[in-house]
Amino acid sequence: MPQEAPEQQMSSSQPSRALSKGLILRILIVSLALLIIVLLALRYWPKQSTTENGVNNSTTNSSANTNALSLRSGADQNPDETDTDGDGLTDAEEAELGTDPTRVDTDSDFLFDREEVEVYQTDPLVADTDRDGFLDGEEVKDRFNPNGPGSLLDFQNSRANLNVNQ
Repeated sequence: MPQEAPEQQMSSSQPSRALSKGLILRILIVSLALLIIVLLALRYWPKQSTTENGVNNSTTNSSANTNALSLRSGADQNPDETDTDGDGLTDAEEAELGTDPTRVDTDSDFLFDREEVEVYQTDPLVADTDRDGFLDGEEVKDRFNPNGPGSLLDFQNSRANLNVNQ
């Protein structure tokens, strides 16, 4: 009878060892799967670059470049009208302005260089033209004037101008 007790101890310890081996194997498999997911996410996640003013600027903005290319038709036909970055300004215009012909938004304020020059009359080299602490693109998005105080579409002034012209 004394021999039966050791056999019972061995048989009861074997399932716990198998259980712990199975648990360790599951933990390893789950950890490996999570590691693979993290590595794939890091590899294929869109890369962000931070500018001097702390604004995130996507380094891959092909849709913006594609949309901007439609702003200036025929740019590929004449070498003087080459628009490398597709922001709507030719490389010659960008050289004259001092903007970067390889970046759609030289000052990283969320407005294309062409928008700043031809639409909003802001400085394409300064992210906050009126120096009020808000980027020009943020002000336009929120319907504020990027050149100074007031709203982008100041209806009171427009109404006053209409009354004077009548």
